[in-house]
Amino acid sequence: MKRIVTFMAFLLCSYFCISSDWITYTGKDSTFRISYPNQPEEQTSAPRYGNLGSKLITYNPKKGTDDNQVYWLNVTDYPPDKINSDFSVDKQEQFLKIQASVIIMLIGKTLSEENIELNSFKGKYMTGEILKPPAELHDLIYVKVYLVKSRLYQLMVSCTPDKKDNPSVKAFFDSFELLEK
Repeated sequence: MKRIVTFMAFLLCSYFCISSDWITYTGKDSTFRISYPNQPEEQTSAPRYGNLGSKLITYNPKKGTDDNQVYWLNVTDYPPDKINSDFSVDKQEQFLKIQASVIIMLIGKTLSEENIELNSFKGKYMTGEILKPPAELHDLIYVKVYLVKSRLYQLMVSCTPDKKDNPSVKAFFDSFELLEK
């Protein structure tokens, strides 16, 4: 019993030690909050593809300074009449799967997939491999997407296979909060 309590204390301490020094980023419109291991950079893309613009918030650690290669959040607002979390569950899930799959398929292959929720909003969690030449080299990618009203949140972390399931992946994903109802 003492070992179990000690192990649980270690896990809790590890989680809070990892995420307590992180920098919290709050969206300019105060609708979301997420933490990064260091100061993230923000890029805004000009509206394209039917007037869709997006905001990309990333942190790219210097090689060897972090277990992961990139921490990434992309926020895109869609026209409410085209896609919306008020649409049918089937339509939402199809849209989310496409959005998560596109990230992985552009650079690799899907390893796993599951439906998730955040504050009752539908989401998708996928893992994949990023294939690099030569073919035997690959990195891992973790992707979560959420549809909140007509806004799409895409979170992504990548790492090398030897850093698979490192605590920073969970800390990044768990730090994501929706501040709107």
